[in-house]
Amino acid sequence: MWHFGEARTDTALTRAGLWLEQLAVLCYARAEESLTGDARRLAERFGAHERAHAAAMESALQGLTVRVRNRPAGTDVDWHLPGLGHGDPERTLGQLAELEAWLLTGYQEMARRVTELELLRTVGGVTAGGAQHLVALRAALGRPLVPHALERGGPSG
Repeated sequence: MWHFGEARTDTALTRAGLWLEQLAVLCYARAEESLTGDARRLAERFGAHERAHAAAMESALQGLTVRVRNRPAGTDVDWHLPGLGHGDPERTLGQLAELEAWLLTGYQEMARRVTELELLRTVGGVTAGGAQHLVALRAALGRPLVPHALERGGPSG
């Protein structure tokens, strides 16, 4: 899963989580530019949530006494979600749902591997928010809210 696979410590896992939350902020900002009406309001609201998730992960990283070293840029959005914001609203919302599914997969992995209790609390809160985003995006797309009895995240998310 994006960036979590190479991480071997709580610090590395937290850096990966922060980077991905910052990427999500950029993705939602780009999506907002191409959406209108309810879909745009959804992207705006979730973009604000992603900024809060990023702030929580940054605080967790600072709690580990580590500085943030790098942040994603627009080219990272292009790399991970090619064409985001170009095309019809259904395609854009579908890509955001894919992003949320991948983030959930990564946070599930992170939750299994972290050792710091406070970090685990942060991951749990961010994961819950991401799960709510995924359900709302599926609803906006007219997809089943939970396609499998035991949701595991991933590309089919």
